[in-house]
Amino acid sequence: MIVRKGFKYRLYPNQEQEELLAVQFGHKRYIYNWGIDQSRGRYPGYNSLANQLPDMKRSEELSWLKAAHSQVLQQALIDLGKAFVNFFEKRAGYPRFKGKRARQSIRYPQPEADWIAADLGRIKLPKVGWVKVKMHRPLEGVMKNVTVSRTKSGQYFVSINVEVEIKVPEMTGGQVGIDLGLCDFVTLSMGEKV
Repeated sequence: MIVRKGFKYRLYPNQEQEELLAVQFGHKRYIYNWGIDQSRGRYPGYNSLANQLPDMKRSEELSWLKAAHSQVLQQALIDLGKAFVNFFEKRAGYPRFKGKRARQSIRYPQPEADWIAADLGRIKLPKVGWVKVKMHRPLEGVMKNVTVSRTKSGQYFVSINVEVEIKVPEMTGGQVGIDLGLCDFVTLSMGEKV
C-alpha cells in the first residue's frame, strides 16, 4: 500500500539565499493577488489565468517575474483555485489578498531526486541554489513536492511530501468474540477466560 508522508526540516539560508527566497515569496504573492484581482465578479479558472503567465513574463513592465521559478507561479494559481473551490462549496470565506508580513511559502510540485544531498546536509532549490538543512531524521520514499516556508519570526523550514510503500498486515481470517463479565473479566469465544 502506498501512502503519503511528510518530513519537515529546518533550513539555514545565507544572506544571499534569503534575498533570493524573498524574491520567490514576493513573486508568488504577486501572482496570487493578481489572480484574486482578475477574479472580481467571476472566477475565470486556473487555465485562463495560467495561460496569461507567459505573456506577463514577456511584457516589459512585468519582466521581473522571470526571476521566479515557473512552477512556483503556477502553484500560486493552483492554490488560488483551491481557495475558490472552498469558497464556492461554502467551506471557507472569499480568498483574501496575501500580505508581506504574514507567513510566506512557496511550493515546488515536481522535485527531482538529486535535490537532496543528505550526507552533506543540503537541499537544492531552483533559482536559489544549495541551502543548508538540518536533516534530523532520514528521508525515505519518493519526493512528490517540496514546500519552503518562512515564519513571522524569520525561521525557514522545508517540508518534503513523499510517497512510501508500507506493508499491510495479513488478515488471518479468524474472528474472536469477547464477553465482558462479572466473575471473569473477559471470556473469549474460544473458551479462554481472563
